[in-house]
Amino acid sequence: MLSLKITDIKTFAEHLFVKDTFDKFHLHSAAFKTAFYTEIDGRRITEQTEGSEETAPEDDAVLWKDVRRAAFELIRGDRLPLFFRITLKASRSAGRYYKEKSGLQDAGITSLAINLNYQNDVLTLTTGVSYDGFTLDKSAEKLWDADVKGFLDKTGISFEDAFPE
Repeated sequence: MLSLKITDIKTFAEHLFVKDTFDKFHLHSAAFKTAFYTEIDGRRITEQTEGSEETAPEDDAVLWKDVRRAAFELIRGDRLPLFFRITLKASRSAGRYYKEKSGLQDAGITSLAINLNYQNDVLTLTTGVSYDGFTLDKSAEKLWDADVKGFLDKTGISFEDAFPE
């Protein structure tokens, strides 16, 4: 698990809420506290996708790109939000990729997550990997953490360790 403090919140927020930088991630859940409190459950409503080309989506959560504008409208205004928490997940195929790339034998990967938490003018990003069984092997987590850091570097998002040694 990686825990980072985002040092340029404005740039990060632009990538998250305005640009398509995070659009390929799936939304697990989100919560926003502004003048009111709002929670979003990212689970796909199957009645909305029946009969469409997307009848059997790979993941049971909606894509961030489908929620991004609504989330932006929740925080938009003259005042910064008091709080927000967003959990994004990579696709299931990404989980299979990291299992294969790491050589993980003991368990399958059920999710690769990025958890965002904004409160008291501090934005933290933590990573997480969930498995369908027990394993002591942390190689997939190390690969995911390194790739998340590389993704942030590539997009020009500045960060530092949230808990420096």
